Amino acid sequence: MVISILAAVAVFATLVVVHEAGHFVVAKRLGVRVLRFSIGYPPRIAGIRRGETDYAIGATPLGGYVRMLGDEIGDDPSPATVELYLKELQLDILGAAKKSGWLKESGKEGDDALLAIAQQVGSGDSAVAQRILGREPKADEAILLREVDRANSVKRAIETLSPVCYHPPMKLLPILLALLLTVAAFAADPEGFAAMGIVETLVHMHDVADGLALSWAPPNELCGRVLARLFPDAPTDTDRWPALLWLTGRAELPGRPRLTQWRYSAP
Repeated sequence: MVISILAAVAVFATLVVVHEAGHFVVAKRLGVRVLRFSIGYPPRIAGIRRGETDYAIGATPLGGYVRMLGDEIGDDPSPATVELYLKELQLDILGAAKKSGWLKESGKEGDDALLAIAQQVGSGDSAVAQRILGREPKADEAILLREVDRANSVKRAIETLSPVCYHPPMKLLPILLALLLTVAAFAADPEGFAAMGIVETLVHMHDVADGLALSWAPPNELCGRVLARLFPDAPTDTDRWPALLWLTGRAELPGRPRLTQWRYSAP
């Protein structure tokens, strides 16, 4: 039982990393700002910030996510989501100050720069905002700047606007259920579960390579084995890798319409 749990978690973790890496690479290639790359869901237990991206590890391991600039906050956002959004606003404000030339002239950066901006723009003077940001601050930016000015600290302002997050134990029940179902699926059909993991890894590696404009293809024999196990009706008149891409909706095959939905087949 313990081996089944560890094997299931290992396979799932590999899928998550490859899957989210695909989103991350494509976003970067398209010039979209990535605010967080997380393995595991909140609460965040560890991580490191490099540039504009927070690389994090979440306490709930069955999943992951890539949060990009422009992702909407829901109707009932968690404090952690609000905090991330406030940091997104901070980057937008500093980006505007950099574009206007004020950031370079001031010689300030990071929290020091935001505090200086808040102390000058927080008064609501339109001329000052135009000089520093090149525009009027947006409504949510103005709220952040006023709080930074009032608290005289970026850190305290963000803490005030995003209260401490409490995670009720009941929220863990769906995660525990997912873990039990994953282990049950692995124990019932380890070969099929492993084949699904291989397919997900291969097609998302394809997504990553495509995003990086790289040519990549897995071994034909490996593709053939997962096709035989999960797609018994796969076309036989083409190489196994193009067939797998077609069956998962990622490519076209001559004489066949592109698939918009697909599913694995039981033996």
